[in-house]
Amino acid sequence: MNMKRTFKTLLLGGLVFISAIMGTDVSARSDHHQAILGGVWKFKQAEYMEMPSPTQDYQVKQVISDEEDLFAFGCYQLLAKGADFRNEDVLIVESLYQPYVGRYHFYERTSVSGKKQTVMYFGGIEDMGKDAPETDLKFDAPDIQYIIEFIDENTISITVEAVCTENGVDTMGAVKCIMNRYEI
Repeated sequence: MNMKRTFKTLLLGGLVFISAIMGTDVSARSDHHQAILGGVWKFKQAEYMEMPSPTQDYQVKQVISDEEDLFAFGCYQLLAKGADFRNEDVLIVESLYQPYVGRYHFYERTSVSGKKQTVMYFGGIEDMGKDAPETDLKFDAPDIQYIIEFIDENTISITVEAVCTENGVDTMGAVKCIMNRYEI
């Protein structure tokens, strides 16, 4: 009986230790991402992608070099044409039809092929209508998830996914907007 209690204590202690390490690691990565992102990012090019099956990753179907050509992808109205990371957790995203203001944070997930992805969760109903700090705007971003990739210190991509219906056919797709840091 005593041996069983000791084993449970060790197991619980190990889980707490692993959780603490993982939590610190996620927090450190999040701080690192926020430090890299600070500032304004502008559209460079985009890729329209489709997922051929639920077990395969996205495949590029079209490269979009002109920002105006993004309007052909109206189903992806939340795509990010530009981003302004104002402070440690406030972001303004220039989407297809309007800008959105919200708080953001990161988490990681695994794609269908097993590749780790950094996801940026943006906005939320709990902040809707409240004043955004350091702006004359109000928080208005709905719950949005973007896949974000850090290409280099001056280039990122922000991808929005959606299921779009055309002529009665549903297609799982995404638009990956590649952006460069904008120097003022």
